[in-house]
Amino acid sequence: MNNVLMAGAVASAASLGMCADAFAQSSAVQWTTASGGNGHWYSGVDLGHPVFWVEARDMATASGGHLATPSTAGEDHFLVTTFLDSASLYRPDYSCCQGPYIGAFNEGAGWKWVDGTPWSYTNWHPGNPNEIPFTVVVYWSRPECKWQDQNDVNQQYKSTAYIIEWSADCNADGIVDYGQILSGQLIDANSNGIPDSCEIGPCPGDISGNNSVDGVDLAALLGTWGTNGQGEFNCDVDHDGIVGGTDLAIILGSWGPCAPPILPWATVLEQNVNPAVVTDATLRNAIIASGLPWRVRDNGTNIEMLLVPGGIFMMGCSPGDAECYESENPAHQVTLTNAFYMSKTEVTQAQWQAKMGSNPSSFQGQADSPSRPVENVSWIMAQGFNTATGFRLPTEAEWEYACRAGTTTARYGLENNISWNLFNSGSVSHAVATKLPNALGLYDTLGNVWEWCQDWYGDLYYASSPSENPTGPTAGTYRVLHGGGLLAGSDSTRASVRGWNIPSNVQNVYGFRVARNP
Repeated sequence: MNNVLMAGAVASAASLGMCADAFAQSSAVQWTTASGGNGHWYSGVDLGHPVFWVEARDMATASGGHLATPSTAGEDHFLVTTFLDSASLYRPDYSCCQGPYIGAFNEGAGWKWVDGTPWSYTNWHPGNPNEIPFTVVVYWSRPECKWQDQNDVNQQYKSTAYIIEWSADCNADGIVDYGQILSGQLIDANSNGIPDSCEIGPCPGDISGNNSVDGVDLAALLGTWGTNGQGEFNCDVDHDGIVGGTDLAIILGSWGPCAPPILPWATVLEQNVNPAVVTDATLRNAIIASGLPWRVRDNGTNIEMLLVPGGIFMMGCSPGDAECYESENPAHQVTLTNAFYMSKTEVTQAQWQAKMGSNPSSFQGQADSPSRPVENVSWIMAQGFNTATGFRLPTEAEWEYACRAGTTTARYGLENNISWNLFNSGSVSHAVATKLPNALGLYDTLGNVWEWCQDWYGDLYYASSPSENPTGPTAGTYRVLHGGGLLAGSDSTRASVRGWNIPSNVQNVYGFRVARNP
């Protein structure tokens, strides 16, 4: 349960308590434009227990914001003076010297901010950054209040707190949405930090919920004209706090039967793509152009899926990759004409057991085993899961395209930062989504477990592969695997490497992720 620590003002260390153990979140504070600020809102979160940076990033995103990005001296000073006097935001077992996470990271290609702000200002503690792959800015340190970086793989140095920043202006009125939510100017009924007016559904004029925009809806709207629209139905269609001309225009513009849901099998979690997650601008624009929801949850399994837009890429051996095998050549251009959904993570033990009633995995019995990928799964067994759920396996081309996520290198980041492999796994599987995702927001496409693909394997297939929507040979002996696993060396944790085995083969390094057409 959240404890309100601030009521529109900055709390002192005493009011927050020294190094609190329970979860607590401060009330949001704005860096006002009148004081030279950016108009953004911020809040400090004390989790009371250590978490990885990627976990803090995802929690901030789920709140409608992102990890704070002190990209200027003024913003850094504002955050330090507003939040860093609070002892509760420092990890207690490190003498209150390890402070909250901020939204900076380095995947080996230079430092970046999670919101895409250009990297220029820095406030490093002497001796930092250490440039340890993969390094992230873990904390502001006391008493200097400067940045220190740390390898996010090292569990010993996880922070217990972070600062959220809200900067979105989805209605383009020049005012940060979150402040308008706090003041009541914009409604956020589902409390996800995003105004409801920015989440209007596919049939917004259907006030009565009868799957049609008709006289019932019009009568309800006119009966609440000039009010907040709350009654038997919510007649404030645009969620601006008053029933008026805009609401009437929406109803008249959508008059008639509602179109069937775009995705009858899924619940939309986020219609609009999050630029802090999909960091590749080309992919982001392609997702927007598709008109499809970006992040959804399958209704039958609760598996979260992300949209992978169609596009063109070079499939096979990456330029300059000396570890390629012959089967990865020749590299060839492939066009995928259709968008598809792919599970955000490998299918987990819990997801498998909930649908199939048993768990074949070797790595059971640990506290996090339900969140580890299911393994000891053959291609045939994966097809059984898909038959029961309506999913399918991705084609080999879809898999590599999704794994690369706009990159042309052998890996989308440094090996140990993005994958559980021979050198860091301890020869066991690990909970999904504990390494860095790729630029589409997909986790563990490299490492943890090898992932079955739909295609038959052909050693020389790339020499004659169609350039558009290839689906592999028409027959064969082996099925394709991709991604490497927990026992894979560097030659196997690459986007282009092709594994294969007979469809009935079971190993504790074999798993899968699922795909689905819109």
